[in-house]
Amino acid sequence: MKITACSIVKNEEKNIGRSIESYKSTVDEIIIVDTGSTDNTVEICEKYGAKVLHFKWNDNFSDAKNLAIEHATGDWIIFLDADEWFVPALKRSNVMNIVRQAGHVAEGFIFTMKQIDHSKKEECFVTDGVTRIFRNLPDIRYKGSIHERIKRGDRELILARCPDLFIYHSGYSSELLEQKAKRNLDLLNNVYKNGEKDTILYYFLLRENYSSHNYKDALKFVELFQQQDDVEHIIKNYSSAICFYEYAYGVMKNVPDEVTREEIMNLLNKAYEKYPEVPTHSYLLGREAMDNNLDEEAKTWLGKALELNKNYTGTFSNSFPSYISDTYFRLGLINQLKGKQEAALEYYVYSLKYAVVKKYAPIIQNTLSIIGKENEKEIIVFLNSILDIGKKEVLEEILSVLRNTRLYKAFLYYAVKYNREFDGQNENTYIAMILTGQAELAVDTAIKGSLNYKPDYNKGDQIYNGCSDSPEKYNWHLDYALMGILYCRDMELFEKYQLFFDDTTKEIIVAYISGNKITNLTNEILELHNKIFLLIFNIIPEKELAAFRGII
Repeated sequence: MKITACSIVKNEEKNIGRSIESYKSTVDEIIIVDTGSTDNTVEICEKYGAKVLHFKWNDNFSDAKNLAIEHATGDWIIFLDADEWFVPALKRSNVMNIVRQAGHVAEGFIFTMKQIDHSKKEECFVTDGVTRIFRNLPDIRYKGSIHERIKRGDRELILARCPDLFIYHSGYSSELLEQKAKRNLDLLNNVYKNGEKDTILYYFLLRENYSSHNYKDALKFVELFQQQDDVEHIIKNYSSAICFYEYAYGVMKNVPDEVTREEIMNLLNKAYEKYPEVPTHSYLLGREAMDNNLDEEAKTWLGKALELNKNYTGTFSNSFPSYISDTYFRLGLINQLKGKQEAALEYYVYSLKYAVVKKYAPIIQNTLSIIGKENEKEIIVFLNSILDIGKKEVLEEILSVLRNTRLYKAFLYYAVKYNREFDGQNENTYIAMILTGQAELAVDTAIKGSLNYKPDYNKGDQIYNGCSDSPEKYNWHLDYALMGILYCRDMELFEKYQLFFDDTTKEIIVAYISGNKITNLTNEILELHNKIFLLIFNIIPEKELAAFRGII
């Protein structure tokens, strides 16, 4: 038996080597179709002995994949995307065994695919059933310009399941999702406009519009999908289509003026009644119950989702792993509201375990609301026991919470660690200087920083504390220069740097330092005073804070 491996690629130098490594000892030939790479993808493939074919891209994935099949000489074909790989690496004996066990009936094999999100510590956030090995027969080809499916003529393949072999996929990590959604949406819209209309197309148009935040457009495809006669057939034969219900729910929640709660509950109840084994459906019912203050009902549904997920072996895609952190967080909130602090704390710890780092802040904040009155050394020990503080992004999340508390010792501990290990000068540096008696140095350093500041809007760079709505006129370094001046309450220090502040800010600073009230109050003064109050709230001593409040 001869085996051919195929892939189509474009600028996949970061992925294709890992993919080929996972099967190279199993196959007799490798066929790669390149659709226009400008990096080292082709060279890497050739290094592995692959035959590389060049294809002029025509917005049709099936055409590119079928070109590879036409050049394949194997009896069986392994067809992976460049960002897919076998875990563990595929052995020839694996393929021989599944072919022998399936006999002459099976035309292809379904594998469990684990979607891996590298931004989430490489944890699986969805499982799916996919066809990646099939017979090399003249009438087995891919159909569809995007989200293509392998078919024999016009029918689905006769498939056997391989429960013990896994494929990992990193292509839909959260950091890539919006980028791919836009690309896919352009192609899908072209198909739709050209008159091709079917149930699976409606599903993908819903999914990509939802991922692109086009909620009103997505709602149209929620309705079209549900109107079709073959919905259950599509969900049964295309395992990821089970996610229709969660995408539809997400769309409905984002267009509250277009749908009623009754319609939302009809959708969720239908999902659970038809597919009760899918953990995400219980989670969505729990989430909706909680959103409507039905905490006991929410607790039951959320707990059920966790239990279903533990032993899930169903054939449908399982997206619930991406919701585990939120499930524990919600259970923590419910218990905390009922005064069950120990149970809530345990749930928050679990939530952190499964959370994306960039979503740590609210969980840490709720954790501190429970343990915040403990000795600060004990708080540090506790946080160190549940968080990987050796990572820069983790320290940044901790500090983003602590700088809005009065846990000064804990803040300084992590700020010093951050500056020492990652040599980073940011808002935490300035606060640390102020709290350690170096407020004048903080002001001087912040003023110098403001002179070199250029917002990078492509990276989402913005004013951190919002003392101005205009980054061009007022940047975040000046927020902390202002904080240092107010902390010192030093007129001489202010006069040294007053040229860096606008007239309204100057008026507020002078009034506070001199202890005078502002008599000619304007909306501009009131608004700015409130913003500055929020900026200094957790840094200025409470007595001084009261004095600042008293100037208006």
